Amino acid sequence: MPMKSVAVKKHAVFPQKGETLLTLITEGNLVSQLSIFPSDVAAGILAKAKKRDFQGKTNEILTYEWHGAYDTVILAGLGRKKNVTRRIVREAIAEATRVAASQKVQSMTLYPDLAGVASEGYIRALTLGFRLANHAFIKYKSEKERRKTHLVSTLELAFTGALPPRAEMEIEMAEAMAGGVIMARDLVNDPSSHAHPETLADEARAIAARSGGRIQVEILGEPELKKIGAGAFLAVAQGSERPARFIILHLAGKTPGAKKKPVFCFIGKSITFDSGGLSLKPAAHMEDMKTDMAGGAAVLGAFSILAALDRDPLYDMWGILPACENMPSGRAMRPGDVVTAVNGRTIEILNTDAEGRLALADALSYAEKFIKPDYIIDMATLTGACMVALGNDIAGVFGNNRSFTDAFMESARDQGEDAWELPLHEPYASLLKSKVADLKNISSSSYGGALTAALFLKEFVSKSKWIHVDIAGPSYRKEGKGSVPSGGTGFGLLTVINYVLDKSV
Repeated sequence: MPMKSVAVKKHAVFPQKGETLLTLITEGNLVSQLSIFPSDVAAGILAKAKKRDFQGKTNEILTYEWHGAYDTVILAGLGRKKNVTRRIVREAIAEATRVAASQKVQSMTLYPDLAGVASEGYIRALTLGFRLANHAFIKYKSEKERRKTHLVSTLELAFTGALPPRAEMEIEMAEAMAGGVIMARDLVNDPSSHAHPETLADEARAIAARSGGRIQVEILGEPELKKIGAGAFLAVAQGSERPARFIILHLAGKTPGAKKKPVFCFIGKSITFDSGGLSLKPAAHMEDMKTDMAGGAAVLGAFSILAALDRDPLYDMWGILPACENMPSGRAMRPGDVVTAVNGRTIEILNTDAEGRLALADALSYAEKFIKPDYIIDMATLTGACMVALGNDIAGVFGNNRSFTDAFMESARDQGEDAWELPLHEPYASLLKSKVADLKNISSSSYGGALTAALFLKEFVSKSKWIHVDIAGPSYRKEGKGSVPSGGTGFGLLTVINYVLDKSV
């Protein structure tokens, strides 16, 4: 886990001396909230706020040079007080952190009790917002370019009254969560020239090592995969020179004498580069296909968080990453080929660019046959059709169990990750019927692609309560905003971690 960058401190009075003071402002309350400042400073801020039309709306930022107790004041808007949520607080802190970094600020001080955000949940949100915004993917920049990237060193949470009893624990949790999200983002951002199936396997081994033996890892290669009949996944992998890796993580977290925990499996699509195979993508659609392993990155990020925390989840936790490349070559799968999945179902491949569902078919089948989970969540950059329906920021959610799906959606709302439930419309399953095999890997209709992809996956789930999350849109952003930078987002990770640590069905 990274060195702690957020600290709690008790101050007898406001203000103490420091470099930059961060103040959260609710809309319509600027005058009253500035009453804590010396009168001349409050008057100066009000004059600038009027000139810039700063009212404290969400995403509004105002800076003021004090040159007194603090060099600079940064005011971040939260919007109407009645509408303030942890997500809004997190995004406000993130935007303020970006502004502070652009001004080469080293440290910031925030008084949560004076800003009305002193509860434990808000402390976690403050820490997350700061940490997630305060990171840059500069791995491949030259030293000269790296020096141009400035990050804020510390955020001090100062209290004039009693410290919240769980403040340090909430900061520790948020630091671990931020570390997992940043890991997932960096894995997605890594180019396919440097990130291969074996790279993901190495990350899984490193997570297990950091867990002190709590997490176990098993890596299946081609011989083991052939033995269990993972023909769908191997078909995707066979066109690449890079060997496939079927990565399995496990955290039992068993307490002696405790009641047996339900089994939970988190599966992530892990195509480290998707060219489309012989059904080759257009060049413009291929540029960002290093991101096609965002689901697997989320799984690794989740287990990284569990490794960092001295706390077991509510479940016997499993993770699966079917990791490979989808490449065209003389060995590549062809349109018209028929393959057999772990559960014995045969699949006619009509489009080799619908490969993610083939890899997930074997991951789901493996989970049901060998792990027998009570609950499964698969997360995948699966269809452009989901982006057509929901845009770039919202994930599509499909589930076969009402209470499980409702609990997942509640967790997503709690974490501020936008998701929308879509139907598993059974009549559309007929569009996947093949004349030569049990199924074909694409629908015979050009519409409803996200739905038919989910229905295809459903064919490989027989007993488990299951949720499929299509993250094709929100897993990657061209332009950053708030606590989400440009590039990989780590979407879905916070929802799953919140669910397995804090929620129960």
